[in-house]
Amino acid sequence: MSEVSHFTDLPGESRRTSIEDGIGVELDQDVTEFVDFKPLYKCVHINSLLGQRDQFIFQYRNEREEQAAILFKLPKSELNSGSVLQIFREFITQILGFFAVEDLVHHSTGSTDDDRKCGRVPLVDKMWLERLLLTAVSRIVMLIRIQQSHECKELQELKKLTLSFCKSLEAFGFYEGVEDIRAVLPDIFKQFNQGLLNLYGDLFTTSIRYYII
Repeated sequence: MSEVSHFTDLPGESRRTSIEDGIGVELDQDVTEFVDFKPLYKCVHINSLLGQRDQFIFQYRNEREEQAAILFKLPKSELNSGSVLQIFREFITQILGFFAVEDLVHHSTGSTDDDRKCGRVPLVDKMWLERLLLTAVSRIVMLIRIQQSHECKELQELKKLTLSFCKSLEAFGFYEGVEDIRAVLPDIFKQFNQGLLNLYGDLFTTSIRYYII
C-alpha cells in the first residue's frame, strides 16, 4: 500500500481496537481498576450528612480545575527536543484519563433518577465537563497546528491518534469540540504532502525531465 493511500484511508476498526492501537487505553476496562474512588465517596457521604455537600462540590471542582490547567498545558518546550508523536500520545492520554475519571464521578455521585428526586446534585455535572473539554480541545488543536513534522510515518500515526482520541471521547458521551479536532486533519494532510515532496520530489522531477527529453 502506498503512503498516500495509507494516509487517506480512514481506519474501520471497532471501538476497542481503535483505542488500544491508537492511545493504549481499553475503554471496556472499568476505571475503578486503576483508581480507588472509595475515599471520594466517603467524603461526599460525610459532607452530605453534615449539610455541606454544596461546599464540598465547590471545593472539589476548583481543585480539579487547577489540576486540569496543569494537565492541559501545552508541552511547547518538549516539542523542540522530543518526538512529536510520543509527546502527542502522552498529552492526549492524560487528557482522556482525566475525563474518564470525571465521567465516572458524574454518573456515580448524583445523576440517577433517585438522586434527582432527592435533589442531590452530582459532584460534577455535564456542563462543567463540557466546558473543561472545550479547553482541552483547544490545546490539542493548537498542538497539532504548531508541530512541524514532515515525517510521513509519524504524520500517519498522528492522524490515527487524533481519530482514536475523537472516537474515545464520543464513546464516553463527549461530543463537544470533537468536530473542531477533526477539522485540523487537513493540516496534517498538508504536512504529509510536503513530506512526500521531500522524499520523492527530486525523483519525480528527474523522471519528468527524462521522459520529456
